[in-house]
Amino acid sequence: MWRRKSDKIEERRAKRERESGALLPIMKASIYLRVSSEEQNETNQLAACEQFCQARSWEIVHVYRDHGLSGYQDTERPDYEACKSDARAGKFKHIVVWALDRWTRQGSQALMRDLNDLSLWGVQLHSVQEDFLDSFNVEGELGAILRRFISEVLAWQARLEAIKLSDRVKAAYNRKREAGELADWGRPAIELDHAAVKAKYDELRSLRKTAKHFGCSYQTVRRLLQNGHYPDKPESPTGSSAPSPL
Repeated sequence: MWRRKSDKIEERRAKRERESGALLPIMKASIYLRVSSEEQNETNQLAACEQFCQARSWEIVHVYRDHGLSGYQDTERPDYEACKSDARAGKFKHIVVWALDRWTRQGSQALMRDLNDLSLWGVQLHSVQEDFLDSFNVEGELGAILRRFISEVLAWQARLEAIKLSDRVKAAYNRKREAGELADWGRPAIELDHAAVKAKYDELRSLRKTAKHFGCSYQTVRRLLQNGHYPDKPESPTGSSAPSPL
């Protein structure tokens, strides 16, 4: 199985300490896992995080799990909050995640806030996928400078990802419009019969209800009635003049 260089270095260091007879306190660690849908599997995340801890001779005291919860939205994640609460209580010194986006996807400011809080509590956050995160764990002024610097790098990277995502969405949208698969506002293009729309509006007397029936926007119904020269003031069911839908 492939192992990264830092894991091998940690294993050699732990072996030297065992051979020298040094009795070091066992460091306690926790693992945080998050999957954003019930279909995703956490098994691979867990195995990689356990191997990360074993390479450093850390004792895993708890595994926190949030299932089916997004890291983008400001959604309550019970085990994420429990993990931070236990970190503040001093129940462990290390938190291991498979990747930073498992911890949060709310941007560099949210990440920096958590890293600064964890640093105040004497707890370090580690990522199996991102080696550079260990530079956040440097104590003192140097660590603070590094955290500020890397937060700017992460923010820049996030902006690039957002731009690329926007470009991909726009390109896909334009391709579908050119192929006639989308209407002006991104809804699937549909063909509506003026007579059928008129009859349904006469029955429901509501643009929105008529639009819901045909699966289109009420503006589409309004335009169709307008282009079909629908009477400005259709008779209401009681015989009085009803407000024009146009």
